[in-house]
Order: sequence, then C-alpha cells, then structure tokens
Amino acid sequence: MPTRYILIGLAAAIALTLSVVEYQAELRGIRQAAEQAVQVRANLINRYIILMRQNVYALDSTIEDRYLEARRTGSLARELESIRPFVDYDVWGVSGAAGEGGIESLSGTLTGTSVLARRPPELDYELTAVFSAESQFRTLLEHVPEVIWVYYTSLSEFIYIAPDPAVADFRFSDVLYTKEFWSQAEPSVNPEGRQIISDLYDDAYGQGLMISLSSPVVVDGRFLGIASLDLGLGLLRGATGFGEALGESILIDENNRIVARRADFELGETYDVDHREDAWIIDADGTRWRSAIVARDELRLLHRLPRSTLYWNGVRESLLVWAVLFAMLVLVAFSVRLREALAKVTTLMNRDDLTGLLNRRGIQEAYRPLRELALREGRDSALLLLDIDHFKHINDSHGHEVGDQVLSTIADRLQAHVREYDLVCRWGGEEILVFLANGDAEVYRAIAERLRQAVDARPMSSANVQVSVSGGLTLFASDESLVKNLQRADRLLYQAKDSGRNRIVSDLPDV
Repeated sequence: MPTRYILIGLAAAIALTLSVVEYQAELRGIRQAAEQAVQVRANLINRYIILMRQNVYALDSTIEDRYLEARRTGSLARELESIRPFVDYDVWGVSGAAGEGGIESLSGTLTGTSVLARRPPELDYELTAVFSAESQFRTLLEHVPEVIWVYYTSLSEFIYIAPDPAVADFRFSDVLYTKEFWSQAEPSVNPEGRQIISDLYDDAYGQGLMISLSSPVVVDGRFLGIASLDLGLGLLRGATGFGEALGESILIDENNRIVARRADFELGETYDVDHREDAWIIDADGTRWRSAIVARDELRLLHRLPRSTLYWNGVRESLLVWAVLFAMLVLVAFSVRLREALAKVTTLMNRDDLTGLLNRRGIQEAYRPLRELALREGRDSALLLLDIDHFKHINDSHGHEVGDQVLSTIADRLQAHVREYDLVCRWGGEEILVFLANGDAEVYRAIAERLRQAVDARPMSSANVQVSVSGGLTLFASDESLVKNLQRADRLLYQAKDSGRNRIVSDLPDV
C-alpha cells in the first residue's frame, strides 16, 4: 500500500479521533452544565422555601408569645370590642373590608361560629394574640409579592385571614378543617408539630394555583390552631428555568405530582420517574433525568434532557460557560436579596415590635458570646431585671395607648444610658432585662442607679405621667444559666417592690 494512503488514513483516523474526543467533551460539557443548573435552581428554590418557612415560623412564634403575654397580664386587644354578628351569614366577627364597616387598622377579616359570642377567657387570649400579630400579617402582604393569603385558623372555630375579604365572599365554616393546610398539619397526623407544605391546589377565590405553608401553634403543650400562608407559583415557575441549560426542570412533590414548571401542565399531572441523587438516569427512549432535593420528603427538582437535544447540541460549539457565569452573578445578586430579606425576618423574630428592644429570643442568642468572652477573660457579668412601678394603674387610668408611649419612652431612655455593648431586652409586659458585661460590682451598681434615675428624671408620654422603676441586680455565678440568674434577680426585684419601689436591690458584694 502506498505510503500516502497510509498517511491519509492515519490523518483521517487522527482527525476522526479528535472529532470524537471533542464531540464527547461537548456532551460532557452539556451534561455538566445541566447538573450545575439543576443544583443552582434547587438551591434557589430551597432558599426561597426556607425564607417563606421563616415567615410562617415568625408568625407562629408571635402568636404563641402574645398569647402567653395576654394570659399573664390579662391585657386584651381593643378589637375584641368590635366583634359583632353577621346575621345573614350566621357568623360572628370583625370585617376588614371597608364596604362592610370594617376596621381600617386591620389588614384581614375575622369570622367564626357562635362560640365567639360566648367567649371564655382562653379564647379572648387567643384572639388578642392574633390581633397583636397584625404587623406581621401586614408586613408579609406588603413586602412578599408571592404571598396570596396569610391566615390563622383556630381549633376554636374561627379564622383570621388577610388581605381583608368581605364576609359576604369568605367566612369560617367547618369545611376548612378538611382542607390540606389543616388536615396535614394538625397533631393527629403531625405529632412532631413540624411545618408542612401542602399539595398544589387551585384557589377557590380565583387566585390560581398555589401551595400552602402551615405551622401548628402550640402553647404549653396545648394545640390552638394553625398559622398559614399561601404562595403563588410565579417565582417557583421562574426558578425552574433560571439560568441557561438544555432540557427542562420540573418541581415535583413527594407523590411525583408537578408543582411548578415553565411549560403549562394540568393539576395532578405526575412524572413517575426513578430518581437517584447525583446520577443521571436513562429511560427506555434515551431521555436523561437528573434529580435534586429541594425540601426533603416534600419537594424535589427533576431535570429532563431528551436524547435528541443532547446529541444535536453536542455538535455545536457551546457557549454555556458564559451563561453559567452570568447565571452565577445573577444568583449572587438574588442571594443577597434573599439574605437581606432573611435578615429582616430575623430582626422581626428577635426584636419587640413596640419598643424596638431585643425580645426573649433575641437576648438568649445575643448574650451568650458576651458571657463566654467575660468567662474567658475572668471578668464578671451581671443581670438587671427592671419592672415599671404601678404600670397596671397607668393603663387603667390613662389607657393602653399611653401605656405603650410609656414603654417606648422608657426603652429609649434606657438605651441612651447603657454602654454600647450592654443588651437591653423587653422580657415581657412591663419587665425589662439588662445584661451587663466588662465591669465589676461597683460599675454595675452605678449603671443600675443611672438607669433608675434616667426613668425617674422627668415625666413621660403625652399624658405627662411620672414613672419609676424597681429592679433586682445580680452577678452571674461561673456556671450559672440565664434562667437561674433571672430567678435570683426576680426575688431581688420583689424586695425592691416591697421596700417602697423606685429603687434597685442587689446581692453584689461590697467593693
């Protein structure tokens, strides 16, 4: 055989080999790009779901905290006085709809059965807790566009739902207890009290397809009701097509029913595909499938890559790397927005709405690093528990609005007279807790007295009310918890009350 044919054959073989190698590299690149896109989309949806879960947990936590506060103080919401019968619909409630003479300050509507007309104290506490969470109902509706409905459904046969439907259009009925947001979350089927994501459903009031996130509200082991929000599919649909990748991503639930995809689909449509984490599955017609968890045991993202799409695009030069870079930049920007939103939700969870001070959850997280630093450096830290003297008399004589002004003013004065690293917390009702570190007994006595004098210095509120505080001041023992220290401070506080009020009693050693 002539040498030229050998050389031509060798060159052809090398060219063919290089072509096959390049073609296979393109196929691998397409698959790898699809894998990355699936993970990015799954992470994006996961972060979104986590943020929405945090919103529901925050609402759940607020209702629980406000219920306990109402039961402890006996202070009830003024909205209870507006509950009236809607005779035409056989319910009682308070409408938030202007056309029905609703209360302008409410973002929602309360309706319930006749039990609202003969309310026991525990039901009044629960209603007070729901009305007290109004700022969170309003915040969710105003700042989270995907939220369609926010509502609290009670075991005591009432519902508070926002944004303010007219009673003529929507009201409580026992049918609500058969809906998935209730039937999948209530204790008999959910003994762990976990938050659930409902199956996809079509809103009965024309808002389209949506899912519900629902969390049981339990106080002292007693199940009260369920806090829920309904999410539209706009962002979920967009997230399933986020970035550039060949094929299609489909969000499915634990029963393989479609929850969201870019293309149209029927309610209840399923994709019964064998899915395995971190591996491509090839079905009988050569279509490749990839799976990623979004919410374990509840949501999963499937990616479908048809064989024809893979092979035909393998022969073309891929520009997917640029698309992935662009997608990653967009993801970073989107992640920053999600992180900011999550920070706002965290602030709502850790701050008292009225005073802006830390709440119980907030101080329990914030004091630990300061306490640990003080222990490492061999320094003392202290706890000051303050209680407003005769606060119930202020509320009874001047009204709760003046009482709220007094609380806010005291919070401002205390914040102005502590050091930048001291922590001030509204522990509950009229009790304020101050955590002090980086000092000694003499310093802590001086700070406590300065705070007492700051409150007592001049009248406060529009009613020109003179207010004082009593307090108990204790040092932390080396292995003492916040709760144990607080018990000692509480005993000292009562000594201060019994000794005539407007004073600080401490068990700090003499310097």
